[in-house]
Amino acid sequence: MHALARCAPFLALLSIAFTSCAAPGTPPNDDPMSGIADGLDWRADAAKEVIAAYVANDAEGVRKWFADDATIVFNKNEVDRETFVTNLGRDHVHFQDIVVYRMVSNLSYNNGGVFTNIWGQWSGKLRKSGEEVKFPVYMYMTWKDRHIGKFVHIYDPAPIEAALASIGVKPY
Repeated sequence: MHALARCAPFLALLSIAFTSCAAPGTPPNDDPMSGIADGLDWRADAAKEVIAAYVANDAEGVRKWFADDATIVFNKNEVDRETFVTNLGRDHVHFQDIVVYRMVSNLSYNNGGVFTNIWGQWSGKLRKSGEEVKFPVYMYMTWKDRHIGKFVHIYDPAPIEAALASIGVKPY
């Protein structure tokens, strides 16, 4: 069998792969809920900066990214920007070595919507006992004039509540 004939199936698959894939940065189709994922634009960088400021207990570093009228939701509890920023440091009162391991990606939809998604894990050690607490977190942000217009944080509060209760602190 000729060498080219032996390669024909591979070349056919390669041809399909090259012609069927959308160009990088191009949505695969025109559906309004299709789009592209991107972890390297200014919104992803801003989200990483917000998380880093929280970990550093830097309220002003967080505040600067939120619109004055931002909607902020923790599970199903909504707070305004000032309440959110004022309460940022409360985790640092009882926990040390706080880390948020995260993956950040923007989903830019054909309909114009952009969601910055953060999947991760929160961890910290109780100052009083040294007990390490970990739990998964999911957050997303939408944007308004280069500021966060909506921030939603979803997590299971049970691990942090149990840790606080173990040292005699009423969970918040």
